[in-house]
Amino acid sequence: MLTSLRFLPVLAYTVLLIVLATAPPIRLPALAAMPTLKWHHVSAFAVYVFLLGWALHAFPRLRTWLRYFITGTVAFSFGVLIEFVQRDIPYRSGQWIDLFPNSLGIVGGLIILAGWEITVRQLRRKRMHRDANENMQKQQPTYSDRST
Repeated sequence: MLTSLRFLPVLAYTVLLIVLATAPPIRLPALAAMPTLKWHHVSAFAVYVFLLGWALHAFPRLRTWLRYFITGTVAFSFGVLIEFVQRDIPYRSGQWIDLFPNSLGIVGGLIILAGWEITVRQLRRKRMHRDANENMQKQQPTYSDRST
């Protein structure tokens, strides 16, 4: 049950991305003068990768490299699907060049995910070490426990 709940954020975010990718584009004049690297693609896919990787983290038997491979492959395939669908929407234009910023977001998301997993692992080790020390201190006899 808890494992399936971890997928709710990534499912909700997937629906949000589909809605935004198929909705009419919003043209903001201030953004038109900015460089053409689509930072919204980079950030959207970085968040998507992190959420998907976090959901897959619920399966500890999956090796880390396999979890990252699945995460990257699913995210890239989702990007290809979005571009393919946008080709058939009259007010959208599916551009294969958009896969480049999507890929940058995927790599960035994997790096953030790796940093998060390393941090979580270190915190768990510290907690286990602290708990082990507390248990050892409880088990050591004190002078008041000794009988003379």
